[in-house]
Amino acid sequence: MLIDGHPVAGPSRKVGYMLQQDYLFEWRTILENAVLGAEIQGLDIGKARARATALLTRYGLGQSLSRRPRELSGGMRRRVALARTLVTEPDVVLLDEPFSALDSQTRLALADEVVEILRRERKTAILVTHDIGEAISMTERVVVLSRRPGQVKSDRAIRFATAGGARPAPFAARNAPEFNGYFNTLWQELEVHVEG
Repeated sequence: MLIDGHPVAGPSRKVGYMLQQDYLFEWRTILENAVLGAEIQGLDIGKARARATALLTRYGLGQSLSRRPRELSGGMRRRVALARTLVTEPDVVLLDEPFSALDSQTRLALADEVVEILRRERKTAILVTHDIGEAISMTERVVVLSRRPGQVKSDRAIRFATAGGARPAPFAARNAPEFNGYFNTLWQELEVHVEG
């Protein structure tokens, strides 16, 4: 691709992006929606369908491959959107407010699922969120940005002392003793940011 006569790299297949909304096409089946990214990128559709089928089955949607999006709950639709992102086998997954359209109960349950899926798939994820609790419970590192122009205001490692050293699932992390300390620290940083 050329911009102003200079070569520019096209979209990277190494980065997957999960949008705020699921943007599933109602005229396509769940499986057809899950392979859309692979179609756009010109990947092998046979392999993409096999991978999508495996992912959707693993996420509890194996019986829903021929259903339409309107037949699914909000949480199921988000799982299809995540499968669509992962079908292209990115190294890094960008999650832009992925649960913002969901009610709080579904958000909490789906956060556990998404983190487990990303760990199982061995993907690095970057989560953009305004929800402090979500950031603490889902990530290993929280970066707070300033107002425009966005600059790094703080960069904090998030660690929980757990048996065996395994990181707790997001819902369990919210009940960990360290959670409130992280929350209060980040809240103060954001409060100063809002006032300043």
